[in-house]
Amino acid sequence: MSYSFTVGKTIRAPVKKLFESFSKAKELSSWFTTNHKHTFKVGGKYKNGDNDEGRYLEIKPGKLIRFTWENKMHCPGTEVCIKFSNAGRKNSIIKLTHSKLVSETHVKDMKMGWTWALACLKSYLEKGNRISFEDWHKEKYAS
Repeated sequence: MSYSFTVGKTIRAPVKKLFESFSKAKELSSWFTTNHKHTFKVGGKYKNGDNDEGRYLEIKPGKLIRFTWENKMHCPGTEVCIKFSNAGRKNSIIKLTHSKLVSETHVKDMKMGWTWALACLKSYLEKGNRISFEDWHKEKYAS
């Protein structure tokens, strides 16, 4: 049995900018991770400073990116699919599905991480600043 989840966010930016936030290594290193390196093509590999790595399985410019997730500490052997779409003149929608997870605990952990990632992307594109996971978590779960 395998598990999956989907998270999404509406962001005030054109689809092209959202797509570039994932397709350009320098952009990914600005809002999501550090030291991101990749060969952005089907079959190309990626790796970053958080020990995330994998291979690109499908790329449709401005529409979809699908890749393997092989972080040895966080759910190796899984897949991520990111879809981009327009939502009016100034907004776009990003939907991310992480699949082939082996437990509900993995779903919970990865869903939290990707929810932060999309909040961080929104802040980066709309306000020009990145949100650390720690600050996001404190704000989201403050009682």
